[in-house]
Amino acid sequence: MTEAVSRQKRRYLTIGEVSKITGLEQHVLRYWEKEFGDINPRRVAGRRLYRPDDVKQIELIRDLLYKQGFTIAGAKKKLREIKSGGSSSPVNSTDRSASDVLRQIRQELIELRLFLNDNKD
Repeated sequence: MTEAVSRQKRRYLTIGEVSKITGLEQHVLRYWEKEFGDINPRRVAGRRLYRPDDVKQIELIRDLLYKQGFTIAGAKKKLREIKSGGSSSPVNSTDRSASDVLRQIRQELIELRLFLNDNKD
């Protein structure tokens, strides 16, 4: 049985496996757990175990942040809209004005700086 088939049959994935599947670093996944309440992996013996629904949510968040240019705050708002049925698909970044995109980039950079400052050793 191949590793991919084995993963599909399992109920949970480790953070390392989710990192490989999504292309995101493990620290990003841990950070998103704090920021987005819908990502809630099960913890067993100190290990994070992600359900397929968690992975789908992570992929949606990745799309909103990295492909569509949302800030974390904007992505949270969009996820609430999607969850409440207000929108069936994420808004394309080309639908927004350049000033909105720049404002969101600035906010994302501020949030990233704060995150990095909080994690300095």
